Parts: sequence; C-alpha cells; structure tokens
Amino acid sequence: MRVLLPILLVCACSEYGLDQPQPPEQGAGTDDERLSDDDDSALDGTDDDTTGDTVNEGIPDDFGTVDCENGTAATWSPGEVVALSYDVGPSLGVLNSPLAGTFHIYDIVPAESGGGQRNESMYLRITHASESVGMPLTGNCLGDFIVVDPDNQASLPTDTTQYLGTFRLEAGDNDVEVWHACPRIRDGECAEQHIEDEPAGTCDSNNINSVHMTGQAICLVPA
Repeated sequence: MRVLLPILLVCACSEYGLDQPQPPEQGAGTDDERLSDDDDSALDGTDDDTTGDTVNEGIPDDFGTVDCENGTAATWSPGEVVALSYDVGPSLGVLNSPLAGTFHIYDIVPAESGGGQRNESMYLRITHASESVGMPLTGNCLGDFIVVDPDNQASLPTDTTQYLGTFRLEAGDNDVEVWHACPRIRDGECAEQHIEDEPAGTCDSNNINSVHMTGQAICLVPA
C-alpha cells in the first residue's frame, strides 16, 4: 500500500524581504492616535485658528501698550470711526501697513464709556487684493473675533491697547470693516460674548453701546 505524505514547502521569505511587516513611518499611527487634543478641537470647530495655520499658540495677550515695543506701527485713515449697536452695516477705514505678513493687531481700546455701556463690543474684517472676505485667523464667534467690552468694572490705563484679531495684511492699504457685535448677538449668534449683567446695557436694550476705532496706536505684532 502506497501512502502519500503531504509535502510542506517552506519559503525563506525573510531572505527575500517578502511578507514581512514594515515599521511604521516616524510619527505614524492610527488616525485616532495621531489626533492630539488640539487636533480634536480643530475637528469639532472649537479651535481658535479656523484656517489651520499655526499662529503663535492661538490668541495672544488681550492687552498691550501704545509704545508697540514688540511690533511695527501702522497708520489709519480717515480718523476715528464709530459703530453703534443698531447699525446695519460696518463703519469703514483703511489700515496702511509698512509690511506684508500675518499680524496680531492692537489699537486703543475701542470701548470708552465704562459701565454705562456694557456691550461696546466689535469685530473687524480686513480685505485687500489677496483677501476678498477678510476673516481673521483666530475666532471666537463663528470665525470672526469679537473684541469684548473690557471696561465695565474699572477704567483701563490711558496707554492701554487691546487685541483686535489676527489677520493677513498686504504692504500698503488694507480696507477695514468695523462691525458692531450686537446685531449678531440679537440674531442668536455667539451668546457667550453677550454681557447681560445690567439690563440697561444689553444688546437688546436701547443702549447705543458705541465702539470707537481711533487708529491712534495701531501696532502689528508678527504672528
């Protein structure tokens, strides 16, 4: 009786580099492993940097001083512009930058009425030949950056400047829209930026809550 035994053919695959697991690339992993906490915030829309650019760890210091020691001074025309709570459109100005680049923008605090006007809050959009929409690179209100009224509890020093947002600028003239925040808030957007501790000063009251873009101390801090 003849018995046929199965023959096991063994291939020295390692000799030829076949079917061997390859080491992962440096920094590789599953999608979940590669997502840090910051990446998660970018996916769920909570990351301040909505464009995906790296901008100095997000929003910088809220306040600066008029000496602009860490930045470059820029000029502004046509002088002070004002936006009121019930304005339906923006007030307009021109920021002339000596440099092109991405900058954190500071200017004299736009709120100036203390606790009598609780929501002197605004946001900017800045357009030029390379930027038709003018959105900032950091945001706290659906992509815009609302500059929240800071002087309701106490007056600020007269040489204080406030952070107004981070923008890409061209060298030369950049067109600036100064929008009051209250119309957005009345439309149900960005309620976390609404100061409601005094009914007479809310965005729903008759208070004008005026904001003033003076342009007297614009400072461009590289981002």
